[in-house]
Amino acid sequence: SALLAFGGPSWLASFQASLAGWVSHHGLATVVVLVAVEALIGLTALSRRTVAVSAAAGLLALLAIWVVGQDFGQLYTGQATDPNTALIATLMAVALLAAYYHRPREYEDRLRRRT
Repeated sequence: SALLAFGGPSWLASFQASLAGWVSHHGLATVVVLVAVEALIGLTALSRRTVAVSAAAGLLALLAIWVVGQDFGQLYTGQATDPNTALIATLMAVALLAAYYHRPREYEDRLRRRT
């Protein structure tokens, strides 16, 4: 495969070939599931109580799409000029999670009074 010609991981090429075969027969179901997952992640981000869950789920979905759908931005080819936005979005999700879990005590007190 072209992936192996550039030194990419063979496990990824094999997985992508299998997934592509499945998706080609179940395209509508794939789209519906992806839209539902992304909508659920977005909706959970609207609540203060579930924002961390949303960020973690979004991070996992982002990494899965980057690995499987975008081939790690094809960084292993030696010809990649743009690793996609996945790395920046990953950094943002990690920063959001870190800020959520390390917020100041005064902020916690204000949140409790509002809810």
